[in-house]
Amino acid sequence: MRALGIVQARLSSTRLPGKVLMTLGGRSVLERVVGCARRYCDEVLVATSTDPSDDAVSRECERLGARCVRGSLSDVFSRFALSLSLPGHGEVEWFYRITADCPLQSQLLGDALFAARAAELDYLYFADDELPRGLAPELVRRAAFDAVDTAQLTGDDRQHVTLPFYRAGSKFRARKLAAPRELAHPELRLTLDYPEDAALFEALLAVDPDMTSEQAVRYLLLHPELAALNRHRKTAVPALVQEAAS
Repeated sequence: MRALGIVQARLSSTRLPGKVLMTLGGRSVLERVVGCARRYCDEVLVATSTDPSDDAVSRECERLGARCVRGSLSDVFSRFALSLSLPGHGEVEWFYRITADCPLQSQLLGDALFAARAAELDYLYFADDELPRGLAPELVRRAAFDAVDTAQLTGDDRQHVTLPFYRAGSKFRARKLAAPRELAHPELRLTLDYPEDAALFEALLAVDPDMTSEQAVRYLLLHPELAALNRHRKTAVPALVQEAAS
């Protein structure tokens, strides 16, 4: 297997409840996320919760023909562990962490992460402050994930999953990749957390329902009034990032 894509998804978002199944440009957000991930992953599965609120996520996965794994609502790390333990995943060496609020994630970035993997690395990523938020997945060596001391995980670790790999002082070996020039516009925002984000996606996908992330960036640069719709919104992220080789 080239790499497994694991999409973390739940309906109980606090800022924009139900966003995973929101319809954008005639398709559900989850359909768009899974479709993007399938461009650079051999297999894509969705890791959601056993909470009844996520029964609808399971039904959407069935419609999309995507395997659905259900586990803890609050402990996302354990959902990933459950996904990797399934029959057929024993030979998985690398997996992508993909969040279900990124309906225009970039195949270019996904392919770049996989191409940059190396024997001496455990984790590869793009910096949040060098790209529009919402475009980049993360790539994790499965052996490194299995080596995490789960007894030492904090609440943030269990929610953000990859925090143990990039926090300051981590024992794991991380590499930050340079953002491609055409996507190096961190002033733009292409993630789905707030109503303003949804309005921006609706406007973009009204132009072209099959718009790629690269096309979206070019369009927003040409239409700054549209990019301004959600520019004031911010997404909180953990701050403990180690200095990694580029």
